Amino acid sequence: MNRTQKEEAVASLNSGFSDAKFVSLLAFQGLNVAEISSLRHELRSTGTEFHVVKNTLAIKATRELELTELEQHFKGPTAVAVSTEDPTSPARVLLDFRKEHEEKPQVKLGFVEGRILDAEEVKALAFWMTCKCCVVDLPFGGAKGGITVNPKELSPLELERLSRGFIRRIGPFIGPEKDVPAPDVYTNSM
Repeated sequence: MNRTQKEEAVASLNSGFSDAKFVSLLAFQGLNVAEISSLRHELRSTGTEFHVVKNTLAIKATRELELTELEQHFKGPTAVAVSTEDPTSPARVLLDFRKEHEEKPQVKLGFVEGRILDAEEVKALAFWMTCKCCVVDLPFGGAKGGITVNPKELSPLELERLSRGFIRRIGPFIGPEKDVPAPDVYTNSM
């Protein structure tokens, strides 16, 4: 990695950290390439980016952002999960993935809206969405499904046609007493 690439990597980390609603530092040793790819794919479905980072560059980024309390956690193989959307969904994905993969990756810490969370607090964050659904008695998110498309690249008419077609297909499987699809990344009132 040359100097320019390193500067770009630090700038990218700075941008990710400063815009994030949720950041988690993960120790990913023990996971193979296929498992890391699977985790990356699952996180991406929540609008979360997953990157393996060089610790020296991550430390430089945290110093520039005056987040020096994070420095001590950049030891050993480290990956960063960054979400600019919703803090509970990526925490839930991490919790579910860990259950299926012998408690890997290890959560070093979470960082939500300027507050550092330990691994137990990240687990609690994942549980909050479940609690919110129970309190309002809505069967949110029993099944997941979707369309691989960047909605920002579609016109409003194309987006409407795509959405209506999708709902026509899943209509028989959803409803107020069956399953209420939880709002997902880039959803709006349309």
